[in-house]
Amino acid sequence: MLSQGQQQEVLDYAKTLGTDADNIKFYSYDAPSNYSDMLDTVFVGPDIYPGTGATSSVIDRLSMKATLAHEIVGHRYSTLAGRDFEAGSMLDEFQASYRAAKLAPDLNSTERFQLLKDSVRRLHSEGVTVKQFKATSFD
Repeated sequence: MLSQGQQQEVLDYAKTLGTDADNIKFYSYDAPSNYSDMLDTVFVGPDIYPGTGATSSVIDRLSMKATLAHEIVGHRYSTLAGRDFEAGSMLDEFQASYRAAKLAPDLNSTERFQLLKDSVRRLHSEGVTVKQFKATSFD
């Protein structure tokens, strides 16, 4: 599980992203970080830090800031704006990484590149190009 220092680091960056601590909950067991649109809450698991979760996912390779930006800027803010896709769909995951890469503050160029690479990989898995997606969606 996350230490108090790690939890505070997550809360500090969430605040930078404009999200209150009330919208962040920490798992007391090993579960993947995710955003619940029904509860408007980001649930944070050990995988928020690279290589520390039991699951093996794309998020495991991202920094804490990139992962949290994916959940908050990508999922939470697109949901609150009514610009999300079906929760859990590849298109929703694409949008989350793409928005985080473009819009999240305080990410370095490596974090932005990793998020963009993740977004394109997810979109291509649906047989859609970025150009096709942008022509029918947001930006």
